[in-house]
Amino acid sequence: MLAGLTMGPVSSAALHLLAEVRFMALELLLLGTPLIRFHGQPLELPVRKAAGLLAYLALEGPTPRSRLAGLLWDDGDEARARTNLRQLLRRVRSAVPEALIETQDELLCLSPEVAVDALEFAALLDVGEREAALATYRGDFLSHTDWPASPDFEDWAQAQREQLSLRWQAAMTQQAADWEAQGEYARALQAHLRLLQTDELQEARHCAVMRLYSLLGERGAALKQFERCRQVLSAELGLTPLPHTLQIAEQLRRGDLEQSHLAQALSPPLSAPLSVTALELPFVAREAAWRAVTRLQVPLVLLTGEPGVGKTRLLEELARSRGRYWVVHAQELTQFTPLAPLLPLLRSLLAESGWPLSQAARRELARLLPEVSGGATTPAASASSASQSSPLLSQPLLDPLAPSPLALSQITPSQIAPNAAERTRFVEVLSEAVLLLFESPHPANPLITLLIDDAHWLDATTLEVIGNLAQRLRDQPLRLLVSARAFELSERPHAHAAFAALEKSGLARQLRLEPWSETDLLSLIRTVSGSRRGEYFTQRLHEATGGNPLFVQETLRGLIEGGSLWQDAAGGWHTVYDSVNPTYEDMPLSITVRGALLERLERLGPSARRLLDAASLAGEVFAAEDLAQTTALDEWTSLELLERAEQAGLLRADPLGYRFGHELVRRVLDDELRPSRRRLLHRRLAATLQRRGSPPARIAQHLQAAGENREALAWWRTAAADAKRVYAYREALTHYAQALALTKDARERCGLLSERITLWRILNEQAGWQQDAGEMLQLAERLGDLTLRAEAATKLARLTFRTGNNAEAVTRMEEVLSWVGVPDELRAEAYLIAGMAAKQWGRLAWAQEQLHLGLECNPPNDLSRAGILHLTLAECQAESGDLPSARVSIQQSVEVMTQASDIDGQIRAKFILGWILRLSGETQQALTAWKWVRTQASAVGMTFIQIEVLLQLLGLYLQEGEAESSLELWQEIENFSKLTEPRIAARKKYYWHLYYLLMGNLGEALRNLLQALELTNQENLKSQAAHFSLVLSQFWLRLADLEAAEQNLSLNTQLIKNLQFDSYRLFEYTIQAKLNLFRGDSTQALRCLESGERWHSLAERSEQTLADLTRGEVFFALGRFSEAEEILATIGPSTAPSLRADALALQLWQPDPPAALIPEAQALLSSRRLNALTALRLQFALARLPDAAPELHLRARDSLATLAQTLTPTQAQRFTAFYLAQLPPE
Repeated sequence: MLAGLTMGPVSSAALHLLAEVRFMALELLLLGTPLIRFHGQPLELPVRKAAGLLAYLALEGPTPRSRLAGLLWDDGDEARARTNLRQLLRRVRSAVPEALIETQDELLCLSPEVAVDALEFAALLDVGEREAALATYRGDFLSHTDWPASPDFEDWAQAQREQLSLRWQAAMTQQAADWEAQGEYARALQAHLRLLQTDELQEARHCAVMRLYSLLGERGAALKQFERCRQVLSAELGLTPLPHTLQIAEQLRRGDLEQSHLAQALSPPLSAPLSVTALELPFVAREAAWRAVTRLQVPLVLLTGEPGVGKTRLLEELARSRGRYWVVHAQELTQFTPLAPLLPLLRSLLAESGWPLSQAARRELARLLPEVSGGATTPAASASSASQSSPLLSQPLLDPLAPSPLALSQITPSQIAPNAAERTRFVEVLSEAVLLLFESPHPANPLITLLIDDAHWLDATTLEVIGNLAQRLRDQPLRLLVSARAFELSERPHAHAAFAALEKSGLARQLRLEPWSETDLLSLIRTVSGSRRGEYFTQRLHEATGGNPLFVQETLRGLIEGGSLWQDAAGGWHTVYDSVNPTYEDMPLSITVRGALLERLERLGPSARRLLDAASLAGEVFAAEDLAQTTALDEWTSLELLERAEQAGLLRADPLGYRFGHELVRRVLDDELRPSRRRLLHRRLAATLQRRGSPPARIAQHLQAAGENREALAWWRTAAADAKRVYAYREALTHYAQALALTKDARERCGLLSERITLWRILNEQAGWQQDAGEMLQLAERLGDLTLRAEAATKLARLTFRTGNNAEAVTRMEEVLSWVGVPDELRAEAYLIAGMAAKQWGRLAWAQEQLHLGLECNPPNDLSRAGILHLTLAECQAESGDLPSARVSIQQSVEVMTQASDIDGQIRAKFILGWILRLSGETQQALTAWKWVRTQASAVGMTFIQIEVLLQLLGLYLQEGEAESSLELWQEIENFSKLTEPRIAARKKYYWHLYYLLMGNLGEALRNLLQALELTNQENLKSQAAHFSLVLSQFWLRLADLEAAEQNLSLNTQLIKNLQFDSYRLFEYTIQAKLNLFRGDSTQALRCLESGERWHSLAERSEQTLADLTRGEVFFALGRFSEAEEILATIGPSTAPSLRADALALQLWQPDPPAALIPEAQALLSSRRLNALTALRLQFALARLPDAAPELHLRARDSLATLAQTLTPTQAQRFTAFYLAQLPPE
């Protein structure tokens, strides 16, 4: 039976059907909160998923276990899901006396002996027994349940919920009409009022209520309903009632509403001689190094040493011994090209079939490899086709507080999903793609190891990908084998820092490889020559080479090619010095590896030398056609010479052509080139690379080396643009620095500086930003160019805004806006910055004025800025309490971002829309918006937004006391643990503090809050730090540590005042007032609250309620009881549980408290939805009542002791003494 709704007599058919159902001992109630009854007595379901399992079997019938496991545990692990299902079935069977679930081989089904109210409801409707059906409808299907980790099940449940709700609404509407037709106006009125509870935005239902009130002769109630209708439509939708409704209201006021109008009904809407090649030295004398590497249990090993010492050889042999491996080569010539070392690896990935690349991954990889994009839908297309209809979660939240999603972090709209975050998702996709190589579709030949050679030349973005790989391969030792030259690594700070960070985090170890000792070299010579002698030869060779393996190899090859060393038929080695000089002192050996290499190069002849000279500048991999324009050799000759160089061991074959056998060979050739020859080669190579569409940075390098500075500048600029496209921002900064070094033209420098400032902004590197913007402004003033001055000034203002100096940012923009002739696009930008700064400053009305002006002058084609203007305006309006206007503005932002095909913008706007909907009390619609945000953010890889939504939902649960529900979201949030953004990490700690408060562990709650505050202070997150510090002061007060609270508050007050964090002022004054209350100074407490009142509208709703609670407490202390009661009356049962409980405790603490409050207080305590400190206070309030049972005293003391055990001894002593003093003597 519906509350407040009386049903009439039930027909015999209905009685028969009901009798059949009610005779059953087991009842499964799915309408409303799920429940099982056995012989009329309620049984508790063991876990929430039990309700889902039973509901699915009830409505869908016999179902395969695999289907159920996949629905309820959607983590991709079928075996684990089936295990979970078995465990769930055992728990259900142990909780219910009779069999609920029957098995039929692989199928599960609900016992036919179980009555299901949802089926009963539908059956009664099917036989026309509408009134009896309505009596079975306790509420929405599986209400107060949610399934965030089971999206497929959630979709199913939502579909069932909507279907059943629509049937109920239709039936109720028709029933109301029948009753009205029968003249049963009171019953019809109750039905329409019940319908209004499901959707108060249905104007037709308001009209029906007005009409029925009138028919009942209650004109005042009808007019009151009209006023409610008008207020709801205005507040929620910004609408006025329809003319027809207005007409009825007017007639009601005049008292002349005709009977014909009363009868009108509005239908409610529903819805490879001793030949050179024979001298490949064997891998010997490296046992110690091999053991050192293989003992390590880290995913990445960095092997350093001098050039030619054998780092790569050691790692290749190790990788080969483990199985399939791939080598990534970094090179000096490609150090400026982002991700160049990974390109061959990624193309190999694409060449193999069976790699499961998602559409989102293809979209991101297409930035680097355009050939990837075939068949991938665009983000905009994906967005336009996405369903927005179903909610994210079913609602267990009862009118939760709705803090701004930006409140803790004070993020500006452009920072919600900043380019830095977009870069993160791109790097994540690259990392995931490379990881696929370790998950080969060919199980017999999986990739075991990735070898990265000459890592000191790696660009920053590739280093980041490698770092991500190490993180993901944390539990798989020696998967990443990396070599680097020690000196070059120390000279490249970003590479050195990257590997140092990995080593510090336990993901990498660095080892140094030393040259061969004389003993090692003797072992090698004996192995190669087959002789048991060789001591003197080895001694001479070691003196000349220092034991460097490359130098040893090149020296031996030089002796062989020069005829000084040969091999007999039996394989033995001989030299012309064997009998002449046994100590080999006269044997000619180059004293440097360079000399050895140059001697060998000369033996190849001038043509080969010409070709190899060009090759030394051409790049990591080259082919004959690449060198044709630089050598005056035909392609066939070039190819023959390349093959001879390969036979000499100077080059190595590569799938795409050739590469040098060692970087030292290339360097020797490069160093020997004459400057004029070098410039010519560079110019020709640049032309060849342009024709082949090579990376712009390589073209720019060649042109700059050729002295073609103007052309080089343009190509550096293009290289920067390419780097930005793949989020290689630091490489782009390097490209701009190269370009700036090539020009002194003021106007040209301004353009380059402007582009570079954007990168400083993305990376939040304020020193570079300040320097470039300052130079740009000076150059603009020197040029007398108003537009450039305005542009530079806006960039400086953005910096001051970013640093939190909102007043200075506003002043700078006001100055720019006072200049005559500033282009509209810069005026719009100035208004936007001014508006954002004023919003952060707390000047919301003035901020809105600026944003409106910005929209007026913004060029029509600049849709992205328009979208952000609308979005920021919506935030201002929402924070001012003007929710209807905020909704209009955010919808305009969504529309503009959609028109601009800006999927990221759409996602940001919809995220804020969800927040505004929640502020409006439309939690379900907010969750629907956030489901769309989660779906689209996941599709395009916006992990930043995904975790923002999850954190918002987590906050909801914790504020509503839903600790169990919050745990389900924690796993999803922890899936984003790779996101180490400090602000996110701090918020997670803050939410753990709330969780532990709910669970009654005050020590852990305090520890997590302190860690959250420490994180914000370490990262200079001042706004977030201010908020957490205020919460900490409040915590200290509730632990009765006044000294800690006062000290913390004093430090925080100065921070809030200096940085003008006006939105925290009310909270600050509230804590100050509570501190005065603890001291017994109620008058000063009241002054604090009065001082904080001017900032009341800027505070979050929860902080406003806390201020009201404190004011009530102060009034009680001052004896102004009626004022206190009046304030506390506004904090009703619909308020968040802990705040409501605080209000009850305050009232119960007073003399002669209303007895009517006691049941509600007891119910709240039983709900387990209160944080531990609030629950304790409420327990003590009940225990202090004059007629309180002794067990209440005992229970309060036990709770106090339990909480105190989680604190330090000193804290516990103070805390316990304070509370015990509140109890009367037993």
